[in-house]
Amino acid sequence: MSTPTTDLSVTIVSTDRELLCNLSWTLSLFGYQVTATCDFSDESPCRRNKQPGLLLLDTRDNPNAAEVLSLPREPGYVYRIAIDKPEAAERLCLDGADDVIRFPVNTGELLTRLRAGVRRLEFEHRLARRARRDALTGLLTRRGVGKLLSEAPQPPTTCVVFGIDYLDQIHRQYGDHAARHLKTMLARCMQQQVQHGELCGVLEDNVLLTTLSRGPDDARQFADSVAAAFAASDTLVREIRSLPTLSAIIVEWDPNVAADEQLDRCESTLQQVRWFGGNHIAMAADVQGRIAEWRADMDAGVPFEDAVAQDMMELFPAILTRDQIESGYEAALSASGLQLPCLPIVDDEGKLQKVVHFADVQLGLPGGTSQPHTIEYHQPLSELFEAFNTTDSDYLVVVDQQQRPIGYLTCEGLASLVLDQMHVDRYSAVETGQSCTASMVVPVVPNRADAPKPVGATH
Repeated sequence: MSTPTTDLSVTIVSTDRELLCNLSWTLSLFGYQVTATCDFSDESPCRRNKQPGLLLLDTRDNPNAAEVLSLPREPGYVYRIAIDKPEAAERLCLDGADDVIRFPVNTGELLTRLRAGVRRLEFEHRLARRARRDALTGLLTRRGVGKLLSEAPQPPTTCVVFGIDYLDQIHRQYGDHAARHLKTMLARCMQQQVQHGELCGVLEDNVLLTTLSRGPDDARQFADSVAAAFAASDTLVREIRSLPTLSAIIVEWDPNVAADEQLDRCESTLQQVRWFGGNHIAMAADVQGRIAEWRADMDAGVPFEDAVAQDMMELFPAILTRDQIESGYEAALSASGLQLPCLPIVDDEGKLQKVVHFADVQLGLPGGTSQPHTIEYHQPLSELFEAFNTTDSDYLVVVDQQQRPIGYLTCEGLASLVLDQMHVDRYSAVETGQSCTASMVVPVVPNRADAPKPVGATH
């Protein structure tokens, strides 16, 4: 039987391993994503999961179960079902269970109760989307802030948007408790500093906003005061061995722009400020001006004015003479199996004469040499792209003022400067059958999917 799995996960917690495997196999058969654990500790999946889901908790003769049932509920709602004797149902519901299933577990009853839990979670999900208060911090949600701002008779003068620096890394390293504590502490510091009529809200997971009826200078003082209070508060310094910091922007509110649009700008601008390195408070107008200048410079090519062919070329591992070609070029190479578009052939003065197509010679194909396509070492980046557009070659030989070859460029190599898509075979080398340090060398030219493979290649 094959059943599509639901997005809602089921976590089963019990010290009875026989019960765990039986329930897991059964629920998997009916399309549930199941996690089974015997761990009731603080690091257990039943306590660390932030996503909405169902928790099946075996509470029989287990003193740790009551503590798990009484845990504060996450913003992503968890439906808790206890497994115990029928006479324990009332006590378990008082402890925090949403439902109780009798032991031994009846499959029909289990599936019916789980279906009810799924419906409850869907209701909670729809309710949360319309909620006006954030479940963790108690602040207004994005929906609530936007609603009040659109209905307010007097728009705010400024707003300050805060984000905790490196919160994702803190969460991965120190767990959900540390991240939750920092966010609630920031919300508390903001609420302690606001005046009557000023709003505090949560725009997204790590973006908190305060609207103010104060000018930019006073808003800057407000931001500095919140940052100082946050730094001086109990922020789990002993546990995480570091002092978390804030990044923030100060925005002058524009009453002629829709509230939702300005909130979107606040989120995006805060992200730009985080790239300043953290622990930084800036005026949004200054940041946006810097971004506009940078974009204008990019469009004009200013960052690439000094980028020339010599800066981006790959070096040739060997340069061949006509005598070496006639006697066999393999002896001139320090390693076999190199993945290169070509090797240069020079005359007695070192000037480029022809190139040998390396892959063609390796495969024993005829016509291994040809006239090269060249570009001078000082040509700028814009002319490199133009050169590839005006030639049918996928490589260019870089030459110096005396027409001596010093390196090469490939069209794919230039394209990979934008985004180098990595996968297991892209830079694969020929298997030599011997384990040595040479096998760890990454070829300078990625393999093309449609390129012929050298003899002996295993990929």
